[in-house]
Amino acid sequence: MRVFLRNDYEDLSHFAADYLISLLKTKESGEYLNVALPCGYPVQRMYAILGEKVKAGELSLKQLRVFHIDEFLDLPEKSEHSQIQWMHTNLYSIVDILPSNVHYLNPHRPD
Repeated sequence: MRVFLRNDYEDLSHFAADYLISLLKTKESGEYLNVALPCGYPVQRMYAILGEKVKAGELSLKQLRVFHIDEFLDLPEKSEHSQIQWMHTNLYSIVDILPSNVHYLNPHRPD
């Protein structure tokens, strides 16, 4: 395991965004970077930085394939408490990740 120490939240957010970008740059055209991305405050600024870079034309996340590992059981997808909704609001609506590359757990699937 590698541990990265940063000076503050802003520095950490830029470092994390740059790290993800560096991993994306290792992929050839047509290859995907598969990741599991978390929700919540700790990554909110990193997602905003990625959105700023996409908007400025400096970055594309079309080669990113995202798998979600958390969701609340039986919570409607459009609920303000849904992690699906949180990710849409804080990341997917501000970047160019292809919807077909976003994979959620089904919170309504019976066990």
